[in-house]
Order: sequence, then structure tokens, then C-alpha cells
Amino acid sequence: MKPKKHFHSMEEAKKILGEDFWEVMSDVLPFVGPRVDIARGETELIIAVELPGLHSKEDVSIRLYSYTLIIEGELTRSYGKDLEEMIQDERAIGPFKRKIRLPKDCLLDSIHANYWNGLLLITIPFDQQFEKEENGENIQIHFHS
Repeated sequence: MKPKKHFHSMEEAKKILGEDFWEVMSDVLPFVGPRVDIARGETELIIAVELPGLHSKEDVSIRLYSYTLIIEGELTRSYGKDLEEMIQDERAIGPFKRKIRLPKDCLLDSIHANYWNGLLLITIPFDQQFEKEENGENIQIHFHS
């Protein structure tokens, strides 16, 4: 039997297993990166991302590609740079990247993001006319015998 491979960091695991692996795994094991809640309100989509310890907007970026929102950055441990040993290590640290597919009725030019107390809150209003357009107009069918 081969000896079990141990990863010394999440970054090492990402290098060996690849980014595509982690995208698939985030569907199965959603706690690989920062935890994310997505809620649909009556007028807007609300996305809450747990990102404790950020100090400035340079620590995180939000990019939009079509209807995919990409949240990327790095979580660091702001204490104990000279620690000899971690006795218990549960908090996620290191680089992260989360991709979130947005519903088609989101108004992409009206996205707002705020960071406060370890929580990144993104709100995206809905296009109220979208549903009417989505239903479309009925077209008469003429049958001929």
C-alpha cells in the first residue's frame, strides 16, 4: 500500500489537484473557501460572504463576467506570526476564489458591495420588467385542413 499523501497547506493542495477540482468540490464541500449565503428577496439578490480580518479594499476583489460574479482575495492570520505550533487550526486562511452564478433578472449595472465587521454584503436589484419579457407574447397558430 502506498503511503498517504499529506498536504501542508491549502495552497499546496490547490497546486497539486488544480483549480477545476476545487470548483467542483465547493459544490460538494461548500466550506473549502469563505462561507457564502445567497438569498432572493422581493426586489434584490443578497449575497453575504464571511471574510474575517480584511483591512482594506485591496484585500478582496469582486469582478463580473457576464452573469458570473467572482470574489477573490486572501485571508491571513493577523496574529502570532512567530507561533511555534498551531494546536487547533480550523479557520480558513490563504487565497480564495468563489464564483457565483447570478440569475438572469439581476441588474448587473446596479451592484453594490459593503464590508463591515467581517462580512462582505453584496446587493443586486432585480429588473422588475424581466418577468414580463420572460413570459413573452402568445402567437396565434392557424390550423389549415
